[in-house]
Amino acid sequence: MGKLRFPIICQRIAPFLAVGVLLGPADAGAQALSLDSAIDTALKRSSRGAIIREKKDIAESNYRAKRINFYVPLLTINGALPSYNVDQSYKFFGASFRRQLYKTSDFGLNSYFKLQQSLLTGGNLSMTANLTSTRNRYPDTDPTAPLGSFLNERGEQGYFDFRLVQPILKPSNAKNELNDRHDDFDLSRLTMMEEETGLEKEVTEAYIGLLQGEIEDSLEAVKLDAAGIKAETDSVKWQDGVITAEARLATASAKLDSELARREAADKLSEQERALALLLDYPVDGRIEVEEPRIVGHPTPEELARMTRDWEKSVAVRKAVCNQLRAKRTASYAAAGHGLTGDLTAGYSAGRGKIRYQNSPDNNINTNGWGVSLNLSYPIWDGGAASAAAQAARSEANRAELELAKAKQTAQADVTRLANQVDVGYKRLGIMASQIAIAKEKRAIARERYDDGRISRYELLQSEADWLDARDKYLEELKTYLGNRILLAGSFTE
Repeated sequence: MGKLRFPIICQRIAPFLAVGVLLGPADAGAQALSLDSAIDTALKRSSRGAIIREKKDIAESNYRAKRINFYVPLLTINGALPSYNVDQSYKFFGASFRRQLYKTSDFGLNSYFKLQQSLLTGGNLSMTANLTSTRNRYPDTDPTAPLGSFLNERGEQGYFDFRLVQPILKPSNAKNELNDRHDDFDLSRLTMMEEETGLEKEVTEAYIGLLQGEIEDSLEAVKLDAAGIKAETDSVKWQDGVITAEARLATASAKLDSELARREAADKLSEQERALALLLDYPVDGRIEVEEPRIVGHPTPEELARMTRDWEKSVAVRKAVCNQLRAKRTASYAAAGHGLTGDLTAGYSAGRGKIRYQNSPDNNINTNGWGVSLNLSYPIWDGGAASAAAQAARSEANRAELELAKAKQTAQADVTRLANQVDVGYKRLGIMASQIAIAKEKRAIARERYDDGRISRYELLQSEADWLDARDKYLEELKTYLGNRILLAGSFTE
């Protein structure tokens, strides 16, 4: 399952964004970065992108580990290092007729293998093999044995147990846990899509914000230059008695305000650069050279109409459906466990071993045993705990049902709104691009007139400021447009 993307962002936007004109001359130590490269870095190589993927990978691993146990048993090997024990005590021992001081010693190695298999019927099968090797030394209490003689005994024994537990009249706990982990996995994939979409949008806003910061910095520099020219002109006019002192002071104050705005724009540009660097795990003291993207691959009216119709396939609705199904299953599980329940238990055990004594033939030991039992349980009085739990589960299912209905309404409205905003935003960008072209042409005319001496430098700076202001408004609209495209595309899954 993945995102249903029309052309946009990262690998999703890379083929559809071309490099535009740089906002200014490149710094020698700056790192060139396009928008698609920034998004690709954030998603695939940043710590935040890794955390987003890791949560989904953990949920997937838990689900697969639980599911595989229905086909392949879990194997456990347990054992202990060889142990040596010595016991010396005053007691009766063996066939002795009186109590006396006896000393015994043993050296043993114990281990066991255990297989656990979850069955498709909902039951559980376990198989255990216990392996024991011992070497004992103890007094020989046979009356005919020489006084103070000892016996040495060696043994190798194995015990094999098979046990089947099948729930009756109640749902399988193993299957319920498997379904819960499957739901966790589905939810983690949908959550990953939401978080990746949010990260894409955040990187796009930071990237274009840095472009806007560079334009704003250039614009404030132009305004400061114009304010300086205005202040010098008014100073001359005041000396010639053309304007009053108040007017000259107002111009000087405006220049100071422009100097402050220029400093604030420079500080804001540094903050925007650091914000983008933090998203990409870049050094915060490094320079990033950004490029102005051009839009290619705007969704067609047919694509927008299709997404508007397919709002029920959105991530938000799928998450609500998953939560609703899980709540219903939990309610059924809680209700089914309240009442008459039971377990069918069947077991078989077999023991095989060999004991050999000193100067005596081996003794072979073979044991077998089996049993079947049906255990039933019916609650008589539990203070209402079970019924309260079942009622809470039903209430949660009802709440999930209401949230699903609300999610459907919200998703339909959001998809329709985003589709409309994407279409309107694209048209607005076209108009603003024309306005930039007009402002650029006016700037070129002003440059020619300034070179010919027909206008002042102050008027030239005004045309430069108008061009930069038009570009800043365009980037603001572009940021909104791309953000809506990201949200719209990230609303769907394949």
